[in-house]
Amino acid sequence: MNVSIRTEEEKPSGPEVRERLLLQAKQEFSEQGFEKASLRKICARAGVTTGAVYFFFKNKEDLFCQIVADTASQLTALGQRLLEAELERPELGTENDIRLMEFLYLHRKEAILLLEKSQGTRYGSFRDELYGQLRNFFLLFFQRHGRPDVDPELIRILVEMRMKGFLELLKGDYSMEYVRTLTRQIGDYADGGFHRLAAALKREQESRVLGVPFSRREFPVNAGGQGDRQDIGRRLGPDDAVHSHQTVEQKQHGDIKDQPPHHP
Repeated sequence: MNVSIRTEEEKPSGPEVRERLLLQAKQEFSEQGFEKASLRKICARAGVTTGAVYFFFKNKEDLFCQIVADTASQLTALGQRLLEAELERPELGTENDIRLMEFLYLHRKEAILLLEKSQGTRYGSFRDELYGQLRNFFLLFFQRHGRPDVDPELIRILVEMRMKGFLELLKGDYSMEYVRTLTRQIGDYADGGFHRLAAALKREQESRVLGVPFSRREFPVNAGGQGDRQDIGRRLGPDDAVHSHQTVEQKQHGDIKDQPPHHP
């Protein structure tokens, strides 16, 4: 009876082969996702036999986890630190987004694997856990701005929008500098939108308590308590602000009919 005995001489040479396997596995997992990825293809790309992978990794899942483990732990810790800092100092929001995107940009293949390709591994719930972390942050943020009973479905949608924006930046063929620029612009847009939404929700709540009809066509006050016309003026520019002011005054006196909203 012939017995095949694996000797030390048959073991693939260490670090170089392991790195080739990791590199080719990252590519295969990125293209196919974990569940559809083929160990045979990974080994063929790495130039080794299929059995060689088991000298370095327990199985296909272990190979996947070795690729993403460091990124997962660092991303979780960084996200928590940035969210806690933003709760204490909301003005840091855009800068924190940039710090997060810089990290994701430097680890974008691993981040995409974690967020979109990890089903079937122990990291299969990583996306939901990260989204849950962000949802909790949004809830706390709204609570601190006077709306503790904010609709959870609204929070869910806002988180989905934010994370999809991050993924778009990760998947685009952008330089690091351009990613920083886009992240800053998106952050400025989101910041203005949040304060306007928080003010509108607060006034809506107050209107229900007082039994006063609430109209979303009114300009809600901003977070500082000032009329939002000034805030609109800062965002649109002086000419647009004058036009917006005149349009509202004309509508109040019945001089013009409702017109479709202007989208800058």
